[in-house]
Amino acid sequence: MEKQVDSSIVADAITLSLDPEKAKVIIISNDDDVIPGLIAGEAFGGDVCLVNTVQKNHTHAQQLIDIISGPKDIVA
Repeated sequence: MEKQVDSSIVADAITLSLDPEKAKVIIISNDDDVIPGLIAGEAFGGDVCLVNTVQKNHTHAQQLIDIISGPKDIVA
Protein backbone atom coordinates (compact mmCIF):
# COMPACT_ATOMS: atom_id res chain seq x y z
CA MET A 1 0.00 0.00 0.00
CA GLU A 2 1.38 3.37 -1.04
CA LYS A 3 1.62 5.76 1.92
CA GLN A 4 2.44 8.88 -0.13
CA VAL A 5 5.19 9.86 2.28
CA ASP A 6 7.36 11.18 -0.57
CA SER A 7 4.56 13.49 -1.69
CA SER A 8 4.17 14.83 1.84
CA ILE A 9 7.90 15.46 2.13
CA VAL A 10 7.92 17.27 -1.22
CA ALA A 11 4.93 19.41 -0.21
CA ASP A 12 6.60 20.33 3.09
CA ALA A 13 9.90 21.20 1.34
CA ILE A 14 8.13 23.49 -1.12
CA THR A 15 6.01 25.10 1.62
CA LEU A 16 9.10 25.79 3.74
CA SER A 17 10.89 27.19 0.67
CA LEU A 18 8.09 29.71 0.21
CA ASP A 19 8.28 30.85 3.84
CA PRO A 20 9.90 34.29 4.19
CA GLU A 21 12.21 33.00 6.95
CA LYS A 22 13.77 30.50 4.48
CA ALA A 23 14.47 27.63 6.85
CA LYS A 24 17.18 25.16 5.84
CA VAL A 25 15.44 21.99 4.64
CA ILE A 26 17.48 18.79 4.91
CA ILE A 27 15.82 15.61 3.67
CA ILE A 28 17.45 12.37 4.79
CA SER A 29 16.34 9.49 2.60
CA ASN A 30 17.52 6.66 0.40
CA ASP A 31 14.79 7.47 -2.14
CA ASP A 32 15.40 9.78 -5.09
CA ASP A 33 11.65 10.35 -5.57
CA VAL A 34 11.96 13.58 -3.57
CA ILE A 35 14.34 15.20 -6.09
CA PRO A 36 11.51 17.01 -7.97
CA GLY A 37 10.59 18.66 -4.65
CA LEU A 38 14.19 19.74 -4.16
CA ILE A 39 14.25 21.27 -7.62
CA ALA A 40 10.96 23.11 -6.99
CA GLY A 41 12.11 24.28 -3.55
CA GLU A 42 15.32 25.71 -4.97
CA ALA A 43 13.36 27.37 -7.80
CA PHE A 44 11.32 29.17 -5.15
CA GLY A 45 14.50 30.35 -3.44
CA GLY A 46 14.60 27.70 -0.73
CA ASP A 47 17.71 26.18 0.82
CA VAL A 48 16.98 22.49 0.30
CA CYS A 49 19.32 19.50 0.23
CA LEU A 50 19.12 15.72 0.12
CA VAL A 51 21.30 13.44 2.22
CA ASN A 52 21.11 9.87 0.94
CA THR A 53 21.35 7.03 3.43
CA VAL A 54 22.64 4.65 0.75
CA GLN A 55 25.91 5.17 -1.09
CA LYS A 56 25.15 6.00 -4.71
CA ASN A 57 27.04 7.46 -7.64
CA HIS A 58 26.25 10.97 -6.46
CA THR A 59 27.68 10.77 -2.95
CA HIS A 60 30.21 13.48 -3.85
CA ALA A 61 27.58 15.84 -5.23
CA GLN A 62 28.09 19.42 -4.11
CA GLN A 63 24.99 20.92 -5.67
CA LEU A 64 21.55 19.65 -6.61
CA ILE A 65 22.44 19.61 -10.31
CA ASP A 66 25.31 17.25 -9.44
CA ILE A 67 22.81 14.82 -7.91
CA ILE A 68 20.83 14.80 -11.14
CA SER A 69 23.66 14.64 -13.69
CA GLY A 70 26.70 13.73 -11.59
CA PRO A 71 29.56 16.01 -10.53
CA LYS A 72 31.51 17.39 -13.49
CA ASP A 73 34.79 16.02 -12.19
CA ILE A 74 33.61 12.37 -12.31
CA VAL A 75 31.34 12.45 -15.37
CA ALA A 76 32.89 10.42 -18.19
